[in-house]
Amino acid sequence: VEFCREFLDAKSDNRYVFGRNEYAESIADLVEVNSFIDDFTEEKKYLGKPIIKTDDIPADALVVVAVALGRPLTVEKKLSDAGIRHLSYFGFYKYSGLGLLPVTFWDDFEPDFKANEGKYEWLFGLLEDEE
Repeated sequence: VEFCREFLDAKSDNRYVFGRNEYAESIADLVEVNSFIDDFTEEKKYLGKPIIKTDDIPADALVVVAVALGRPLTVEKKLSDAGIRHLSYFGFYKYSGLGLLPVTFWDDFEPDFKANEGKYEWLFGLLEDEE
């Protein structure tokens, strides 16, 4: 909650979004961000904002990690190791109070699990081993 408050109150030159996808765009639609972070592109701009590499993130940056697929935990570890303050999109979505794009693969899980609990237990049993 504190990170969200600081991110929303910060000057736009301290706000960064890691990743370029529909979640990053959802943030940029509602909050002025300085740059997007993407280590795997040669493009220079996204949504009219500069794209920078991880090594170029300022020490005082506040970063929302909008990487949903791929390796979001790897990204978060890299940011933690560099001492960069960050929060996942999922946490930002939950605590920012903004009308962000929902994380769709979470939305219908609970009702589906309840309706198909036996099938989930069967699958879990197939994957289960002594270790």
